[in-house]
Amino acid sequence: MCFNAIAENYRLSKSLEKREFVSEHWDVFNTNFDKVITRKRIWERMLRNALTLGLNDNLTKISNERFFKADDNLWARLKSGEYDDLIFDIKDEDTKSIKFHEKNLLATIAFTDVKFVMQNTLSNVGSPVAAKFKTNGKFGIKEILCNLHDMDDIRHCWQVLKSLESVSLPEKPLFCEIGAGYGGLQTKIRNNIPNARFVIIDLPEVNAIQTYYLSKVFPKDKILGFQDFKRLGRKILKEKFKFLILPTWTIRELFKEQEVDVFINIRSMMEMNATTLKFYFNTIHSTLKEHGIFVCFNRYIKQVGKFSNRFDRYPFDKNWKIMSSDKSIFQPHIHHLIAQRHYAADNQSFIKNLKSSLCTSIFKNSKLPIQNKKRV
Repeated sequence: MCFNAIAENYRLSKSLEKREFVSEHWDVFNTNFDKVITRKRIWERMLRNALTLGLNDNLTKISNERFFKADDNLWARLKSGEYDDLIFDIKDEDTKSIKFHEKNLLATIAFTDVKFVMQNTLSNVGSPVAAKFKTNGKFGIKEILCNLHDMDDIRHCWQVLKSLESVSLPEKPLFCEIGAGYGGLQTKIRNNIPNARFVIIDLPEVNAIQTYYLSKVFPKDKILGFQDFKRLGRKILKEKFKFLILPTWTIRELFKEQEVDVFINIRSMMEMNATTLKFYFNTIHSTLKEHGIFVCFNRYIKQVGKFSNRFDRYPFDKNWKIMSSDKSIFQPHIHHLIAQRHYAADNQSFIKNLKSSLCTSIFKNSKLPIQNKKRV
């Protein structure tokens, strides 16, 4: 998809944006973002500059300064249109960084499978900063690009695929990811389930980032956006798209009851306020098929403005069966829940079982970060 189409989708969705879906956490984007879209160089280096700040784990140390140091300087620069590189190539002599990435790579291989890691390794799209490891050419891969964010995406994809082994999916399953970052996880699932179709729900600015990234990784795939949705409405689901990328508020208009096979939310529900959380849970409850899967990987607790966002208070109804529910072994502050939609009478114990699987000591001992000062 060309920059003109990305810009047109952005402008249309931004003109109709419902501000209640923009939490304080995400009120960070440049007010002239449509002009940012025209600056090609920024996009070519999106995985090392502020365009993916908050969407890219390789920038986490920088982005956390906003919370732990109450430092909004970078966000002020971002909103004013500055997009210089924030991270840089890993040099051969940087042994500490190389060893860190090697350890992460080996841990990911142990958690998944060497073939799976090699065949789902990061591409060069967006100029990612990554450690490079040569291989013996097995499985047709001569080099693995390894960075923190991509290893997470690989592990998350593995968990999703494992959960689906016991589920009877249709020939062309429909996935919906709410808050998909720059689209990394979608590339992995797309590689492994080529017949699947994907709906991505996010903020207008992030939609633009996702559209660019996925169109570069999969240049032959058909990608539809908000303009197409405004033209076709719900009929758009009958189109032969691979990715449908839409702003947040469209999700209730798009899906009818029990239509989605898999919902995914990786670390964005933890950034929502109470109203937005309820909106999405109501949507998932009504539109996920019976026996469909909900992948919910989020923080145990996170402060969003004045709202204390807690996993143990997510507004699940009782019509679920737990497939897996564990603290992440790689990020202990994150809980990994995969639940299956069930309407059977014996599911009354879901909430009790969920709470018993959570690491409750985290709620008791949590020290929330310093609240950031008012943004410029």
